[in-house]
Amino acid sequence: MNGLGELEANLTPRFLDGVVRSLKLEKVAVTILKFQFEASYKLRDVLMDME
Repeated sequence: MNGLGELEANLTPRFLDGVVRSLKLEKVAVTILKFQFEASYKLRDVLMDME
């Protein structure tokens, strides 16, 4: 299929039945990277001005 419009045009019960019948169970390895985000903000003056 080429594009979202063509996919939408083919979303019939028969097409979806074929998709479901072709599914199979398969083990996969998933790696989730650990990362850390740090930030610092000088908010004292900004917060004082909000009074």
